[in-house]
Amino acid sequence: PLGDSTRLNIGDKLSVIGFSGVVMSHELLNASAKVQASATHGAVSGFKQDRANRLVIQTDAAAESGTSGGPAVDAAGQVVGVMTAVTQGEGGAVQGFNFVIPVTTVKEFLGGTTVSLDETSRFNTAWHSGLSAFFRGRYSRAGPFFAEANRLLPGIPDVQRISVENA
Repeated sequence: PLGDSTRLNIGDKLSVIGFSGVVMSHELLNASAKVQASATHGAVSGFKQDRANRLVIQTDAAAESGTSGGPAVDAAGQVVGVMTAVTQGEGGAVQGFNFVIPVTTVKEFLGGTTVSLDETSRFNTAWHSGLSAFFRGRYSRAGPFFAEANRLLPGIPDVQRISVENA
């Protein structure tokens, strides 16, 4: 569920969910790691303005390439933002200086679209059903769900990758 990012305070717990590039390419992990999100935990560490003078939320929740676009959730499990920027330094990601677009900004953006915030995504339903069947070894059952997910949002690399693996 979507929360209220205007109620956040410095020090509030925050978790970021995403598909970290490190996990996606780690040589010790099997293929299932590539379709399972990771969660990192931290806190709200500041409120800043971006170059366009829009509010962004600073967090020390660890993030890396691949987590951009993932939800940031509060202690109650409500989405309060979307991970947008991972600060990069000479040695890679600089933790403690990652930024989240507040969910209020996301809601404003979606207000001018045909997206309905109070209904379940058909893509998510198909994707999750396919993953559930796939990880239970029911590959023939997973196939139509992956095909539907690809029809709804064509060209998503994760859908294409697991569809090939499922074949």
